[in-house]
Amino acid sequence: RYTEREIFMRMDLEDPNLYRWRKHDTINPEGTYAHENDRFGAALAFDGQKLGRLAIGSPGAKVSGEVRGVVVVYAKAPSPSTAWTKVGQTLVGSEEDGRFGSTVSMNKDGNVVAIGETFYDQFGHNPTGKAGKVHIYNWVAGTQTWALLGAAIQGTQNRDRFGTAISLDYRGKFVAVGAPGDTEGGRNAGKVSMYVLRNADHWDSGDGVACGASCQWELLGPPITGASGQAFGHSLQLSWEAHRLVLGGLNGYAHSPNHLARLARVYSVDIGNLPPS
Repeated sequence: RYTEREIFMRMDLEDPNLYRWRKHDTINPEGTYAHENDRFGAALAFDGQKLGRLAIGSPGAKVSGEVRGVVVVYAKAPSPSTAWTKVGQTLVGSEEDGRFGSTVSMNKDGNVVAIGETFYDQFGHNPTGKAGKVHIYNWVAGTQTWALLGAAIQGTQNRDRFGTAISLDYRGKFVAVGAPGDTEGGRNAGKVSMYVLRNADHWDSGDGVACGASCQWELLGPPITGASGQAFGHSLQLSWEAHRLVLGGLNGYAHSPNHLARLARVYSVDIGNLPPS
């Protein structure tokens, strides 16, 4: 169970003029997904290995004439080359207008990637659906492909927009998912759910093998629910080892007259209560 905590931190920065950002490379979409409506770059995620791998979402991309959205993973060629090469197959959304690739997250080694399909309509209530769905893949070195890691995780209500924010831990065995449209705590209260990959004691993402059919995502404790109007889970970030979770919403006060109010909260979990994976 995650408990709420307030954290205050003072940061004394050096002279910002000492720092300069230098452009390294430019990554252009494949010709098939180079249309302006494809929204190439709408979501980005990189690994922790000096930008060894980079996932890029194009939620407006068309596949076979339908707007399904795609995600492509790239790897940086060894120095001094500036080229980025495609890793595995193009990952494609499961439904038209589902906005697959609106959000992405990647683990430390770049071999697990989570992708949000935030407008997925599992209940068949289009256009008032938008329950949302999250797909998680792991890299299989033997076949040089991305394979689904457990079954896709789906939103539980219409207009949940489940997957609006997602974050993996460094191993790719825990994932936090935001659903800012959820109504359990009131209209547009939002909620955040934490999942753990079960039956995966034998598997390590670094091995480059499929986890197997027994590996499935399981809800870890009750979801964290916001109050009416907070859109809780609009943004979030999971810590390195999944011990802390930072959540953001769009309205810090349920009945605030200031529509532009914001909120951010930090939650932590007792290490003893965190299951092994």
